[in-house]
Amino acid sequence: MRRSKKRKRSLSRSKFEVKEVLELLSNTDDGMFATDADGKILLWNRSAQEILGFQTEEVVGKRCHELLSAQDPAGNLFCFKGCSVLTMARRHQLVRNYNTEMMTKTKRKVWLNTSILLVSGRGWG
Repeated sequence: MRRSKKRKRSLSRSKFEVKEVLELLSNTDDGMFATDADGKILLWNRSAQEILGFQTEEVVGKRCHELLSAQDPAGNLFCFKGCSVLTMARRHQLVRNYNTEMMTKTKRKVWLNTSILLVSGRGWG
């Protein structure tokens, strides 16, 4: 009986291009937006437009805290420069989903559940 040689497989993580990730996110029925590490909005999908009333052209390039001004369930300001979500994301820490009350373009308050997807890859600032 001969001993077979096992091949070593490379288990490298696949890297995504930013445009590929943004394309995937833009095609969901959930309201979705993407930011860079500084909170600058890179993507604002059609569902986010319908939920919050802001058109893509109005938000892309702005920082999320300048636009959203979300509050937590206790009424505390949740979105601000250097918020805990961006701090954790920069550290590549997982962020649990959370509920916040956000203001629409027409100043109507809506409760939203937010999930964070951390993505890194080529071209991701």
